[in-house]
Amino acid sequence: EELLDDLIMSLCKRTPDRLFRQIQTKLKEINDIFPGAQKNNTCTLISRAGDIIFPPDSVLASQKGALGAIIKMKRAALAIGETLSETKCPIIQIRGDEKIFSSFDVGDEYMLIFHSDIPKLEEVDLSDSNEKMIVICEQIRLLLLGFDIILPEKQ
Repeated sequence: EELLDDLIMSLCKRTPDRLFRQIQTKLKEINDIFPGAQKNNTCTLISRAGDIIFPPDSVLASQKGALGAIIKMKRAALAIGETLSETKCPIIQIRGDEKIFSSFDVGDEYMLIFHSDIPKLEEVDLSDSNEKMIVICEQIRLLLLGFDIILPEKQ
């Protein structure tokens, strides 16, 4: 409840720079959520259209086709969900032997993309981590309320 009060208070005195600092702080918290993820991880907030919101210099921007593949994956997950009578797919996770890719919904407009090296995934239970991520995504959604994100023109 105290965290919610802090978020509400911060809504009253927001500027775009302050918003980005608050989002950056939230993204740094993710390092403590996933076991072993402190090294070699990427966390990016994107729009449902595939535009990078934060950080503007995300490594995803330099990975050819990455954003398009993420959007296609989300659409495919929703289509599969529909066949199972599910209307939402708020978390998508793909695990390899030592890597993980996750997509978390941030409200209806954004997704938080996280990928990292995580050793010995077979020994890691991610259910607690996912619950904590849901909380962070809701906090980011609340921070974004009332802001119109204006992206630079694509060239």
